[in-house]
Amino acid sequence: MMNKNAVSPLIATVLLVMITVSIGAAIMVVIQGLVSEQTQSVEQQSDLLECGVDVDVDLITVSSKYRMCLNVTNSTIGNVTLYMKNTGTKDITGWQVTVLGDDGANSTTYTTDLTTGTLGEFSFRFGGTGDNNGEVSFISISPQIAAATTITCTKPELEFDEETVDTFDDCSAVTWDNGIAATS
Repeated sequence: MMNKNAVSPLIATVLLVMITVSIGAAIMVVIQGLVSEQTQSVEQQSDLLECGVDVDVDLITVSSKYRMCLNVTNSTIGNVTLYMKNTGTKDITGWQVTVLGDDGANSTTYTTDLTTGTLGEFSFRFGGTGDNNGEVSFISISPQIAAATTITCTKPELEFDEETVDTFDDCSAVTWDNGIAATS
């Protein structure tokens, strides 16, 4: 008599092939995920490298005084205005502006661009940083560039501490001329 509990060689072969293909497919899915993750990481690092190499902003000075001013009217409204020139090789497509004050912080993104080699006046509004005539203690302005996504550059970054902010002119009192092209 023949034992009928055994698996036939044909079915055993088919099962082995199916198991092998399933394991191979699972390994491929895991490897594709890892490769995709690493590719995105490399692209982000490349974009940040562009910030450090291709992006540069200079503040404009006249008679050794920076063209920048600050106006804080109350706890809800303020603005910082400055003249800048893009001296890098990459167009700037926006700005991340953070202002810290007595009672809080405000961080806002602006989509005002500054193309390579051009000069511009920028006025950044902020609010909620302090009480009436609130003291601004820190201002950070970071350029943004267009890549696969918008990248906020950590270098170069314009940072002004409380001591520097205290030297800013009051925007309501400045009488700068409009001929900024001659001030670079």
